[in-house]
Amino acid sequence: QEYKQLSNTAPPKLRIVAKTPSFITASYARANNVRKTLIQATITVPDEYPQSPPIINVDLKLKGLKKKLESAMTQESMQLKGQYGQIIAAFRCLVHFIDTNKFLPCWRELKDCTDMVQNLNEKNQHSSNNKNTNNKSTVSCNELTGKIRLKLCHNRYYYSCSIQIHDAYPSTTTIAEWGKACVLKMVGTNLPPKIENMMSTQAQDLVRKMQDGMSYDDAFNASNPIREPKDFRKHAAKEVTVRLTQEKLKSLKQDTETLKVVGNLRHVDGDSVSWNAKVKAHGAKERKDARRNIKKITDSEIAKDLAAEEKDKQWQIDEKSRLAGYDISAFDGSNPQPSLKALVRFLIDRIWRLPEEKCPVCTTLVLPANPDELLTLYKSSSSDCKTEKEKKERKRAKQKRPIRPICGCWYHYSCLDKFMREPPFGASCLSCKARVYHPDWSDNMQTLEREWANKQARLREIEDVKMFL
Repeated sequence: QEYKQLSNTAPPKLRIVAKTPSFITASYARANNVRKTLIQATITVPDEYPQSPPIINVDLKLKGLKKKLESAMTQESMQLKGQYGQIIAAFRCLVHFIDTNKFLPCWRELKDCTDMVQNLNEKNQHSSNNKNTNNKSTVSCNELTGKIRLKLCHNRYYYSCSIQIHDAYPSTTTIAEWGKACVLKMVGTNLPPKIENMMSTQAQDLVRKMQDGMSYDDAFNASNPIREPKDFRKHAAKEVTVRLTQEKLKSLKQDTETLKVVGNLRHVDGDSVSWNAKVKAHGAKERKDARRNIKKITDSEIAKDLAAEEKDKQWQIDEKSRLAGYDISAFDGSNPQPSLKALVRFLIDRIWRLPEEKCPVCTTLVLPANPDELLTLYKSSSSDCKTEKEKKERKRAKQKRPIRPICGCWYHYSCLDKFMREPPFGASCLSCKARVYHPDWSDNMQTLEREWANKQARLREIEDVKMFL
């Protein structure tokens, strides 16, 4: 009777998989996210039921979530101890848990994120021996709303934000919400708005590209706000497009031997005696045989080349049909990747570690120890500077500002200016060994060389004038 009542009153998405007098198995999934929220539970009914409580087993790999859900279902059924209806109460608890817990699709990622934040606090404690709780990074979660509050603290800098998880994570339900599987919103920071905006924008773009189907590394590179110029990799090695096989190597060897034979036959047909160019060195029959042999060899080689070309075309067709059996989907959103852990990892790698970043040129910290000093470097804009003194102060402040080229390392503006404008031009980053580029400087090495030569010429002229005076 309880089974019948469960079938009549159960939610539409609760599917009974199997049932016998001794057990019942049912599964349930959230309506807009079946793939990530499907959970199956088996309830074993003892012979002494309802005096003895039912035994609940949830089919989940995540031990923490499994234990939590089994405990919640058991407590719900225990409220009706000694009465019928315990099975219905347990399955209602399962349905309520799945519908109200927004973190169910990203439970493992959320656990990894909390572990990462905890590791940051341990690093801070070991490095500074400081037990100040105000300088600790924190993470808090609200299961009902699906909101995560994250605060990253390092030295005297902090970055506080909220992350909203979509109901259909790792994807979204409508096109208008595309790219918002995780919505990042900045709550507060003492970083300059220019740096904060650049980092937050790239983080949200990273989420969008992972929803398209990219891996973390591909999404990170594609979300870089600095784009490569057209000929940035002009001198990079190109991919080999020809299939080099043992058969092709043998064919090349035969071709060289055939060309050698043909060359000798052409000499027979065209050689003349040294003292008279009109007199041929070989007889008419010998020259005729040489021409006949050249034609035979040429026709034979043409036939071989056509056969090899046809064989290569057939290989291309077979290879295309073979690859058609694999799921090689483009980044069209058909295979969205989980992005919560990637987002938190990006925030830790690119924002939390920013206060300890060193300039590759001068090897000193890019950010000043006091956040107020960093904010003063961005305090005035070009439109606010009206007097010459204010313009000079702004120019001096700009030289100390941190700046990030395409490689991702941080430089002082003055250090990067010197690195880009002085030889060797087109050099690689001293830290990551990637080529350095920033749109504030020309990517044309000839232009940089010309500017440097003109600057040196002006310096020499000034020195000559000084010596003359």
